[in-house]
Amino acid sequence: MKTKKFVCILLACILCLVFALTGCGGNGTNGSDPADNGDIGIGGVGGDEDKKPDGDEDKKPDGDEDKKPSGDETEDKGTYYTVTFDSRGGSAVESQRIREGNPAARPQTPTYDGYYLTGWFKKDDTEWNFDTDRVNENITLYAGWEAEVQLPDSTASLTFVKEGNAYTVTGIGEEAIVVIPAEHEGLPVTKIQGHHGTGAFAQKAFTSVIIPDTITEIGQNTFYGCRQLVTVNIGANSSLTTIGNNAFSACSSLKNITIPQGVRTIGDGAFNNCASLESFSVASGNTAYRAENGHLIERATNTLIRGVANYNVPESVTNIAQGAFRRTSGITELYIPKTVTVIGNSFIQDSTITKINYAGTEAEWNAIEKSSSMWNYGNRDVQLVYAVAPITPSQPVNLCEVYMTFGNETVAAQLYDNATSRDLVSRLPLTLSFSDYNSVEKIAYMPSGSSALNTSDAPDTYTPVAGDLAVYIPWGNISIFYNAFRASAGLAPFGKIASDGIAKLSQISNNTQITITSEKPVKPEQPTNEPKVLVAYFSATNTTEGVAETIHSQVANSYLYEIIPQEQYTSADLNYNTDCRANREQNDPTARPKISGSVENIEQYDVIFIGYPIWWGQAPKIIYTFFESYNYDFDGVTIIPFCTSGSSGIGSSATSLHSLAPKANWKSGARISSGGSVSSLIAQMN
Repeated sequence: MKTKKFVCILLACILCLVFALTGCGGNGTNGSDPADNGDIGIGGVGGDEDKKPDGDEDKKPDGDEDKKPSGDETEDKGTYYTVTFDSRGGSAVESQRIREGNPAARPQTPTYDGYYLTGWFKKDDTEWNFDTDRVNENITLYAGWEAEVQLPDSTASLTFVKEGNAYTVTGIGEEAIVVIPAEHEGLPVTKIQGHHGTGAFAQKAFTSVIIPDTITEIGQNTFYGCRQLVTVNIGANSSLTTIGNNAFSACSSLKNITIPQGVRTIGDGAFNNCASLESFSVASGNTAYRAENGHLIERATNTLIRGVANYNVPESVTNIAQGAFRRTSGITELYIPKTVTVIGNSFIQDSTITKINYAGTEAEWNAIEKSSSMWNYGNRDVQLVYAVAPITPSQPVNLCEVYMTFGNETVAAQLYDNATSRDLVSRLPLTLSFSDYNSVEKIAYMPSGSSALNTSDAPDTYTPVAGDLAVYIPWGNISIFYNAFRASAGLAPFGKIASDGIAKLSQISNNTQITITSEKPVKPEQPTNEPKVLVAYFSATNTTEGVAETIHSQVANSYLYEIIPQEQYTSADLNYNTDCRANREQNDPTARPKISGSVENIEQYDVIFIGYPIWWGQAPKIIYTFFESYNYDFDGVTIIPFCTSGSSGIGSSATSLHSLAPKANWKSGARISSGGSVSSLIAQMN
């Protein structure tokens, strides 16, 4: 009896406990204010308050009236959307719930063995900018990956000094390529020595440097005056935090550089006088700096600290630093938005910029904090125009291609459509004797008895970069620049050497005879069992061009051909966030952009590599034009497609082309990143 009584009491206690935990209020809560319900999610999602019946009450019609992107909506909390991160083989990344119109937070960087993250990309392969892009719909962002590169052996002539439990690089011998090791004598190498006068590598003549991930500091003046330095390789997992004052100052041939994720300090003038700079890249996750329009910008102050050859200062910039565009070449105009409130001294000194287009009024310009020395010497006659829009760069107007032959080498050059080029072409063929001058240029004089070339439309000043062809008016000589030089009066630019020819011309000895012709010299064909290979490509932003040139350089008996549209694509044509030309063409099955020129005797080729950028998951329609331009079925020809993309693989873009040459032997092809290996692609020839 006692046992039964005990069991009853125990059951009663259990029931009371259950009711206490679950609540017994009629609305399913514990009787407290519904607003305190811990199950309510962001924007009210997850709670039962104000829930509509399951029926059709107040349901919108099935049409598009007042339709919004699918999100979770409440009247008081706003609309929220989900940002999903697809790491594409990397470690998982949590999704985010973002209120409409707000930016997504930069997620934790995923890991993927053997690869590094290049950024997050939308479905159309445009990179998501976590600073400026806003969330207005449910969206998936895709990770972009690049294969990590194994470093070659370190440079033997490097010198070191031990500092505590690490080593600092202090100098180097005469080298063309410098490879800094991650370790020396069993200890990490963490710094490259800087000095107030000269740094570890200052004034050296090497062209490339590889910096290991262990380096945390590049000291002041480290690479000062390395005028032949073109490539700086810094790993994606770099520990670099500091780039010192004037670290890369006067590296006049440097074109591009990537700022790693961990860099927090970039010293004054770190990239001063880098005349050839085309763009900065800043690693995803860097919280101190960003890149817009290729310019390097400090986040905290929105200060443009170093500009490149891009016409437009971004609308997000409020300050332009002292000397930001000093010695910048390649542009003559610069757009400055109304957001700018401070302009530093000498900001376009010795540059090619002679016109400032300001978005605001004259009164607003006068209100900007600046000094009378903001132009400084080299830009005394600057034109200032008010109330203008950002600049859409025009395509350069070219006259024709010419060829320079010396020994067994032939180098191509593109001539501009100006008085000097037209006069030169009228005198071809022409043989001149070239010699070195000042370790910057190769110069030659016109033949005895010939007049100097016409320079009637030459600019007042010009800042030459590597590859430029110009006439020095005071002496009348032709100059081939293989290094950059300062802004100079009396230079008449008339053309540009092909990128693969600059190094060849830089190495010629004095009094080398070079013959310039308007037609490419024909080399006698050597008997060969090698297949004849065509490497054809379309490149809107030069990325695909670089891959095509690499394939051409590694495949014997190959011919390189660029598919050039009759109407060149401008930056506006490629703005995928608008109803741009590229979008319209990709959405039109009948679109066939016209091509300038054609491949001669295309029937002679046994193998064709066909390259293109990915546009909305497919090849640009100009590739369709290319195949349909020939009355040829490509029977038995091996065709190997390759593409370039920030994140997408080659996918169906290749198979969609098969119908254009159904009798061809199509290979699977591959996506190749800029600077990536092409060996596996070339192997598909076999």
